[in-house]
Amino acid sequence: MLTVDTFPELLEVSFSRFRDNPAFTFREQTLTYGDVDRLSACFAQFLQECPDLNASDRVAVQLSNTLYYPVAVFGVLRAGMILVNINPRYTAPELERQLKDSGARGLVTSVNGINSFTRISTGTDVRLTVIVDELSPCPLSSQQAEHSFSCSSEKLTFPPAIPGPVYFHNVLALRYKRPFTPDKADPSDVLMLQYTSGTTGVPKGAMLTHRNIVSNTQQMLYHLSEIIDFGSEKFVAPLPLYHIYGFSKHCMLLIAAGGHSLLIDKPGDTHAVVNIFKRFNVTGLVGLATLFNQLCQSDDFTGLDFSHLKITLSGGMPLPADIAERWQSITGCVPVECYGMTEASPVISMNPPDNLYPGTVGIALRGTCFRIVDNNGEDVPHGSVGELVIRGPQVMKGYWQKKKETKKVISDDNWLLTGDMVQLCEDDYIRIVNRKNDVVNVSGFKIHLAEVETVALKHPYISEAVAVGVPSEKSGEAIKLYVVKKSGMVLSVEDIIHFCQKYLTAYKVPSLVEFRNTLPKSGLGKILRHVL
Repeated sequence: MLTVDTFPELLEVSFSRFRDNPAFTFREQTLTYGDVDRLSACFAQFLQECPDLNASDRVAVQLSNTLYYPVAVFGVLRAGMILVNINPRYTAPELERQLKDSGARGLVTSVNGINSFTRISTGTDVRLTVIVDELSPCPLSSQQAEHSFSCSSEKLTFPPAIPGPVYFHNVLALRYKRPFTPDKADPSDVLMLQYTSGTTGVPKGAMLTHRNIVSNTQQMLYHLSEIIDFGSEKFVAPLPLYHIYGFSKHCMLLIAAGGHSLLIDKPGDTHAVVNIFKRFNVTGLVGLATLFNQLCQSDDFTGLDFSHLKITLSGGMPLPADIAERWQSITGCVPVECYGMTEASPVISMNPPDNLYPGTVGIALRGTCFRIVDNNGEDVPHGSVGELVIRGPQVMKGYWQKKKETKKVISDDNWLLTGDMVQLCEDDYIRIVNRKNDVVNVSGFKIHLAEVETVALKHPYISEAVAVGVPSEKSGEAIKLYVVKKSGMVLSVEDIIHFCQKYLTAYKVPSLVEFRNTLPKSGLGKILRHVL
């Protein structure tokens, strides 16, 4: 069991203990724990010596699942700076909003990401930009790092206050006269700002501390202690690591266990999953119900050898019973359903692998207290439906620079209101019934409907708009937008979808649009979403 207090200490232990073991593989290249140690230390030292950055500054990382993600992220955290994970598919307005809210001083991104950055308005605090050639092999030596980059800085125009970009390969080619010294952090210090739509629809940065992340890692290790084999696990990583679900399993749990993460850079790429199973004796897979459903319908997948697969972790969205049964019949592995939220670092409960209760999200992790309450905060009778509230070492410090929003979800005695309606089953297993708030879950991504509506109402031809969640075989849920056009205006479904794509990342864009002459309203004039 871990006996460390901060995340850099956790990394140091794993880098030493599993030095020659494979840590991450992307396509044909593998980095050992020793490689990740050396490369991330080089980046951390560069950040520490950068005149535009100081300890505890926020550094945004906007990368997909390639070998550069763990190197960059671990470098930021070892340098004593605060990580801000950003979706690499974000549009320029979404990127601008998150950079401004976090006050990020540094940005590590790809060619596509830097192009978006140059299109946003001035006003961010970014003073250092680092461009990553994500698809090039990760250099294992300084000589390999010295090469011409595929993106010319002459094509990019930066605001006057921001210097031109630094290329990640050039950083890894630097030779320092002194050895790297990891930053000394306090367990209560903020480690990362992980953004979530939360309960109000306004994106908020959950302040996750070293204690939060280390504690949640310890909780997961304890819960899975009977099945995790230290130094031997090989897990497929189809989930984006910038999302807290993928991050927790591959950059927290597996790193602590000395496991090997097999990276897939395109979420939902079933062909890549099949190829990894053919190349490696896969022991674990972390995914969503939609991915499991797609794989079960693939003849290439169903004919594979699953004799080494011993754990399938399912989270991010409910797992339908028929998909769970089909997965077990094909792979021989029973899915372990778990539950969490960004504000809880993220895991709250998990089914014990040796005592599964289908249809539930398991029992609360060790050290996690929970209650099920009504609208007045009073405990409901056993078996009744109420809101789940929890308290434990994984509960966030609060929302970044949003004290009022923090008080809405965390009580004075540190109970976190999850916003999820649950029912307690026998032996304290938890069953998710529904959500308290207007949030839809598209392929594991929680999207507040108000955000979609706000964008739609920017269109000059739209008078009223309301979004709802509808069932989807592909993504679990999908977004449908009901629209009332302004009188005399000509507007098509394609026009609306194209407009939304300018402001929203792909999974937030409505997949269905229906025009209405009127929308149902209450006596006060409030649109009745539940009627639609």
